[in-house]
Amino acid sequence: YDKAMQMHEKVLPIRQATLGQLHPSTLATYTNIGNAYEGKGEYDKAVQMHEKVYHATLAMLGLQYPLTVEARRLLNEAKARIAAARVKKPVALDGRGVEIAL
Repeated sequence: YDKAMQMHEKVLPIRQATLGQLHPSTLATYTNIGNAYEGKGEYDKAVQMHEKVYHATLAMLGLQYPLTVEARRLLNEAKARIAAARVKKPVALDGRGVEIAL
């Protein structure tokens, strides 16, 4: 994921400068960076990238457009992974079965 991230981060400013922030190729680069963050387990950063894409496609194309639907799906998946990670935090029990914060 690190090499993929490096490549996408090199491409992003070039696409932003030549194509603009809202061009589909620029948005695809944000999506790819978000996916790489997810692969690394950095879900908060993934959410940030997927939010950019979702809000851009929503504003430009509307709620039902396939790119918007896909962006929303990726965003929701990243948010679900954050929630799942919080639920799976290790819990210890004392001798009485009472949870002890770790």
